[in-house]
Amino acid sequence: MNQATQKGNQPNTVTGQFERFLNLQSELCDELEKVADNLPDLPDNHACLELAQRMLPLIKRAHQFEEQKVWPILKNNPQTSELNETLSRLSFEHWGDEDFAEQVFHQLRGYVQSPKREKADGLAWTLRGFFQNMQRHISFEREVLLPMICKASSAIQK
Repeated sequence: MNQATQKGNQPNTVTGQFERFLNLQSELCDELEKVADNLPDLPDNHACLELAQRMLPLIKRAHQFEEQKVWPILKNNPQTSELNETLSRLSFEHWGDEDFAEQVFHQLRGYVQSPKREKADGLAWTLRGFFQNMQRHISFEREVLLPMICKASSAIQK
C-alpha cells in the first residue's frame, strides 16, 4: 500500500487519481516486460495488439492529468513552488515518452502482424528501453511528487 492509500485519499481526489494513473502505467510496464521476456514467442497476438493500442492513449491521459491537475497544485503551493524547473523537465520527458510509445506501438504491431517474426531482439531492446525509462519516471513521481501532492492537498483541505 502506498502513501496516498495509507493516508486515506479517495479515488476521486486528485491524489487518488494521480496514484491510479501511476499504478496503471506501472501495470503497463509489467505487461511490456512480459512481452519482451517471451520474445520471439507471443502467447496471444490479440492481447499484444490490445496492449499496443491502449499504451499511447493511457500515457497521454496520465500526462494530461498530471499537467492539468497535479502540477498546478504543486506550483501554487508555497512549500513546493520551487519545483517549476523540475516540472518543466518532466514536461519534456512526457513528450519523449509519448513519442517513444508511438514507436513501440508501430514496432509491436508490425511484429505481431508479420508472419516471419523477425527482429525479436530489436523489439525486445525497444520494449525494455521504453518500459525501463517509464519505470524510472513513475518511481520519481511516486517517491517525490505523490508525497508532495498528498501534503499540498491536505493543506488545501484545512
